[in-house]
Amino acid sequence: MLPKVPDYLLARAYFAQNQETAWARNDALKVIDWATATRIPVLGVEIWIPTNPGPTIPTPFIYTFEPKQVQGDSKALLVGRSNKEAADYVRLFDWDQDDTAHHGIEPFFNITLSDV
Repeated sequence: MLPKVPDYLLARAYFAQNQETAWARNDALKVIDWATATRIPVLGVEIWIPTNPGPTIPTPFIYTFEPKQVQGDSKALLVGRSNKEAADYVRLFDWDQDDTAHHGIEPFFNITLSDV
C-alpha cells in the first residue's frame, strides 16, 4: 500500500530496512485522515521506536491495534469505523504505566492499510 501514500507524508516517515513505515503521532493522524478521504481502511497499528538498523518493538508489552471486524459491513462502514478507531488509538496512545523502560520515548505508529 505504500506507493499510494502521498509523497509529503512519505517524506516524514521513518523507514525500516524492509521499507515498512511508521510516523510520529501527528503525521500518523494525517496518514489516517488521508486514508479515510481516499476510502482505504486501516487494518492495524503497531507501536515502533525508530532506531537503526531497524525499529525497536517495545517489549514485553504488546502495543498493537486491530479494528473490530463486522461481517457484512460495506466498505464505507468499514472505512468509517476502522479509521476512526485507529485515529482514536493513535491520538490517545500512552505507554503502559508499568512500562517504565519506554516512558518519555516518542512512539511511532506503523499503520497497515488495506490494499482493496
